[in-house]
Amino acid sequence: MDQSPLHLDLRHEEIPCQMRHLLVMTAWDQLAPGHHFEIVIDHDLAPLHRQLVRAGKSKLEWTSLRADPGHHHIRIRRRPDGLRISRTPRE
Repeated sequence: MDQSPLHLDLRHEEIPCQMRHLLVMTAWDQLAPGHHFEIVIDHDLAPLHRQLVRAGKSKLEWTSLRADPGHHHIRIRRRPDGLRISRTPRE
């Protein structure tokens, strides 16, 4: 079984914001415990973070990997133990 992380590049202007969030939520729902995926995003992170938390994502681990000018690289991991470690993103 391939355990390479999924990488979603969501910087494309032609993808509406709602669709970007749907792609992230779908990837989360299919994520096995202990696994992660990474996203690259070019807009405010706070709404997406809030949406994941509000949806009851108690196993969410959100890690900022890198912030380039105008782009954020984020790792989203499903914790196997259910403990929540999620920091509110900063602009």
